[in-house]
Amino acid sequence: KNLLTGASLDEQCLLKSVKNTDVAEFINKSAKEIKIRIGQAEMDYEFICMNEFSSERKLMSVVVRDKVDGKLYVFAKGAETQIFERLTPESHASAMKTKIDAQVYNFGCQGLRTLVFAMREMSEEEYASIDWSN
Repeated sequence: KNLLTGASLDEQCLLKSVKNTDVAEFINKSAKEIKIRIGQAEMDYEFICMNEFSSERKLMSVVVRDKVDGKLYVFAKGAETQIFERLTPESHASAMKTKIDAQVYNFGCQGLRTLVFAMREMSEEEYASIDWSN
């Protein structure tokens, strides 16, 4: 059985919630690999880099490479304001965004903190153009 661990209590709660709601399951992580299950599909990723959470950015992000198709993906979690301002116009107008807005509002009215999760494909050119040193 895998122990759900994270750098913060928020991360631990996020991992537990995702597993308990059967959205996804964290299977394994090493220094260079990450394996997750979403639905019935298992996904293997090579860990490329991480941009740690900071109080200025209010989010953290990870870049991984899919071991099957070789594509790069960036996964991010953080405050909804920071995630939402990075969405594409299509994502802003989506039914999913409307549903998430309502959930974030309802949780906020209950005095609960919220984290939002997002991911997208990243081109090789975009990855190469980013200064990862800061």
